[in-house]
Amino acid sequence: MFLHYPRAFDVVIADRLYTSAPFFHTITAHGKQVIAVLKDDRRDLMHDALALFRQQPPTIFHHDNVTRQCWDMEGFTTWPQVAKEGPCCQLS
Repeated sequence: MFLHYPRAFDVVIADRLYTSAPFFHTITAHGKQVIAVLKDDRRDLMHDALALFRQQPPTIFHHDNVTRQCWDMEGFTTWPQVAKEGPCCQLS
């Protein structure tokens, strides 16, 4: 897909099943971004991400009767198997 349609998409959204270093390496090697869901089975990543989020207040969005808090930070380097520094986001 990367070879035949290199501009078809910029971001890959993946469930926790794809939260692996080889998957991240493949996607980022082609110049794409990855959004992945973290779950409790990756406690080390969750712990470090939550520590990053405590360093800044959230951006708050209101839509109808729903309020969302958003954190978006650069510099997530906790995962040693993924050598590339990346962003870390949380939505609650």
